[in-house]
Amino acid sequence: MKEKKIEIKYPNILLVEGKDEYNFFESYFKYLKIDNVQYIDIGGKEKFKDKYESLVNSPEFSKIKKLGFIRDAEDGDASSAFQSIKNIIEEINREKSLALAIPIPVPRGPGEIISDGENYTGIFIMPNNNDSGMIEILCLKSIESDPIYKCIDDFIKCSYNKLSEKDKAEFKELKGRVLAFLATKAIGKNYVNSLGVAALKNLWDFSNPCFDMLNNFVSKLFKQV
Repeated sequence: MKEKKIEIKYPNILLVEGKDEYNFFESYFKYLKIDNVQYIDIGGKEKFKDKYESLVNSPEFSKIKKLGFIRDAEDGDASSAFQSIKNIIEEINREKSLALAIPIPVPRGPGEIISDGENYTGIFIMPNNNDSGMIEILCLKSIESDPIYKCIDDFIKCSYNKLSEKDKAEFKELKGRVLAFLATKAIGKNYVNSLGVAALKNLWDFSNPCFDMLNNFVSKLFKQV
């Protein structure tokens, strides 16, 4: 099934992996006072190519001046995740060579922002353009000084030891830690059950230095004149 064409609202576009990331960046950009950016939830890393191709096929694609991609390194390293996005951009550049007046500039490495003098492109691989991991790592680092953090550590260790070997193999520790922390925020009507909604409710400390690298990347990309 072909992707629906995307309506382009702003000249600044950020493609992210899912709904959690969409909500996270909506809140994070408000904190950074960065506006006029359109976030696109691509629905999972395996859909980056289809969603990006749909974006390129939009009759308004030429309006885009700043294009950012953000995805998790997950269990691999940042270079392989970066190469996956780089390959997609280069492939679409080749396929759409007649339709694109100017090929989209392609960064040479994670965290780099490249420009052809008119357009800017950047690719950031969570958590730090180098290590394996995901956005959850940054969010958890931001609340390490919270008194509850040590309780989460104890809970996860205790619970993990009681899991079956099968469940241990499938256990997603980072996501479990996030949900354990959010369970402590289930007070009154403030129940939160996802990283992205937690961001919208200002539960992550965006002022924490753990966000500095991400802060520098998005500020440099989207605050370019």
